[in-house]
Amino acid sequence: MAACLVTPPSLAADRGTNFTWLDPGLKEIRDRLPDPESVRFHDLYFHSGTGLLPYICGEVVYRDAPGEAFRRQRFVSYGEPHMVFLEDEVGSFASIWGAVCH
Repeated sequence: MAACLVTPPSLAADRGTNFTWLDPGLKEIRDRLPDPESVRFHDLYFHSGTGLLPYICGEVVYRDAPGEAFRRQRFVSYGEPHMVFLEDEVGSFASIWGAVCH
């Protein structure tokens, strides 16, 4: 995966490339975490979804509260809020990650 540190607005405005389908999923990740203002996305991998929905795999770096140490977890998002999978929320996350984010 290529290293990339972005926030949803800069991603959506990416020089002529329309990634706005990702915005609802990335917003959902931001909303689920305890300190949304600290959220940064890292190591993003975009997949066009050959035979499947397009999706993004990556890591999210965030704080549990302002001033605390940063934490990191992986995620898979298919662009819709109900299709966002955070590593700390899904017991079988390693299977999901292994199947689509290799």
